[in-house]
Amino acid sequence: MKNWSNMLIGIIMLSPMLVRAQSFSETALLFSRTNPGGSARVLGMGSTQVSLGGDYSSTYSNPAGLGMFNRSEFTFSFGYNSARSEASYLNNTTSDAKNNFHIPGLGLVFHKDLGNKKILSGSFGITFNRINNFNESFSYEGTNSNNSIVDYFIEDATGQQPNSFLKGGGNFNTPTGLAYNNYLIEDSTFVDPAASPLQYLSVLGTYPSNPNDIRTVRQQEEVRTTGSQNQWSLSYGANFSDKLFFGAGLGITSLRFEADKTYRESDFNFVLDPAFNPLNNLILEEQIDINGNGINGTFGLIARPIDIVQLGISYTTPTLYVMTDIYHAVVKTQWNDFDYFGDGTFISNVSEESDDVISEYNLQTPRPSYYWHIGIHWKVWICYCRCRDG
Repeated sequence: MKNWSNMLIGIIMLSPMLVRAQSFSETALLFSRTNPGGSARVLGMGSTQVSLGGDYSSTYSNPAGLGMFNRSEFTFSFGYNSARSEASYLNNTTSDAKNNFHIPGLGLVFHKDLGNKKILSGSFGITFNRINNFNESFSYEGTNSNNSIVDYFIEDATGQQPNSFLKGGGNFNTPTGLAYNNYLIEDSTFVDPAASPLQYLSVLGTYPSNPNDIRTVRQQEEVRTTGSQNQWSLSYGANFSDKLFFGAGLGITSLRFEADKTYRESDFNFVLDPAFNPLNNLILEEQIDINGNGINGTFGLIARPIDIVQLGISYTTPTLYVMTDIYHAVVKTQWNDFDYFGDGTFISNVSEESDDVISEYNLQTPRPSYYWHIGIHWKVWICYCRCRDG
């Protein structure tokens, strides 16, 4: 039987497992690095469209392109996305894939001839563009002899009052709080009443001053994300003598991002005590739902000095979002009828889940952005994009 006194956190110096938590800056980058959809014509050109014109996708990239329409039209496209991933962890490689059908874009354009010598015509467009796709998945697994997520829980808990991890406490709705309520960690007064309650230990821990005290554990994680980021655009473009085209548009954006993560540890083995088997497995399930709505503006210009050359430039303001995040987590443990308290009371299946943690905030994407684009007789295209990410 392992000795609890050997687990005092004061002597545990192991590195915690990396936890992928999204900060606000990472959220901003995720939703500002867009990959616009649009018509099949534009997708076939790699979404280079700033000086293209005559396509409903112009309402997103450069509304001046609406000035090149000579008739009204309604257009929509279908898309198919296949996201494949390959993860390598502790010499094990795992492949995964996720496929989905979607509508990358649709548009309704109203054209009107103005009969003016300088302003020949104008077009108003109402369009939808899918500007980000979040559907993907990956998984990894391997046997780790260096650390466990339990080591992360111990380090994260250090310095916190034990009652903060109980229901209603400030740390209850964290993975560490849920781990505490699953008996995965304990404050050090559990084994020594004179010890500091701000230090933590675990029955699954090791004694790092003894290099022979080695623990191996099987680790697995599956991560699946779903959702998309879309923009409805209301734009107008005008044709000035078939040489100059100007446009402006209002973008109304929406986004939905959902991530589901399931992390497992099992097959704990302690080299110094192979018969010690208190825990069959532990599972951490996390889910985050992010929803938001925003608004931006785009202004653009296209010049056609001669028939075979088109020059385009556009400017997009930052997108201002109103965001809501909902986080939920569950920790489950299957103990091997373990006498945790040493009084003949055995624990087996334990589970604790967090409340829904709701965060509401405003977010401005790290822009402005501007694009310039040169096209020569539809054959050669040069595109430049400038985005400020901070």
